[in-house]
Amino acid sequence: MRITIRCPIFPTEATDIVINSIHHLVPNMEMELVEEAKCTWIQSEGTNETILVPLREMIHENRVIDAARKMLRKSWTGSTTIMKLDKQAACRQKLRLVDQAESPPLGTIDITISFEDDTQYDGFLTWFTPPTKDGKIVRG
Repeated sequence: MRITIRCPIFPTEATDIVINSIHHLVPNMEMELVEEAKCTWIQSEGTNETILVPLREMIHENRVIDAARKMLRKSWTGSTTIMKLDKQAACRQKLRLVDQAESPPLGTIDITISFEDDTQYDGFLTWFTPPTKDGKIVRG
């Protein structure tokens, strides 16, 4: 599994605030600044799903498991999936999932997860966003 996080930093934004916002969602990732096409990006990569535990906990606490699961399934390409989070909400230490059709004014924090096979993806999906019924996680 490979986890990649990317987020644009616009000229009007404070880099440290954006980095802190991302660290609120995924605190255990090292961030680097990358210059691309007249834009600065914050980027990070990792291979261990445990770095997503704080984000997973936020998804569960905010009771958006079904929405997150739907997003991860809808964006599944057969090898990767993507979760888009609202950068402005993250700056306020809030979690807001962004649909593929949306375009928030400050952009999104994109978390792309690549898998070796469908089995690895299915295992991740069950761990990260387990099936629910009537708002409760279904075990077994």
